[in-house]
Amino acid sequence: MISGIYNMTIEQGSTYKLALYWKNSANNPIDMTNYTAKMQIRSSTGASVKLLEATTTSDEIVIYPLQGAINITIGHLQTAQLTPSVAVYDLEVSSPQGEVFKLLKGRVRIEGEVTR
Repeated sequence: MISGIYNMTIEQGSTYKLALYWKNSANNPIDMTNYTAKMQIRSSTGASVKLLEATTTSDEIVIYPLQGAINITIGHLQTAQLTPSVAVYDLEVSSPQGEVFKLLKGRVRIEGEVTR
């Protein structure tokens, strides 16, 4: 499976939301019962420092297993800590059997906040 590409824009100091669905070739939802998910933003693919991490464990990512839905919400306090820049991210899900699937990847444009 090849991951999708989606370039996102996050506005510093604003809540960011993204909803997506994982479906098979017949357009049916993938059952993600007991799956976990993790998304990281870094300045580049080789960077050791994470600018932001969202996970199912910390509740920024919520999986609706039977619908194949993933909702990502990054709060305004988290985005306020980001520095305006262009970075990269990816979103991975892990099955209960230990399989890891990269669902989405791309660039993140972080726009600076004016109203503070």
